[in-house]
Amino acid sequence: MGIRKLADQISGALALRHFLCNFDFVMEDLPVER
Repeated sequence: MGIRKLADQISGALALRHFLCNFDFVMEDLPVER
């Protein structure tokens, strides 16, 4: 059916979103002009 593949894609997207949110949080802490 491909449900496992779909679940992998969803978990991957959530992990990527979590990583990007943490990255933005870290970039806000750094005194760097972007």
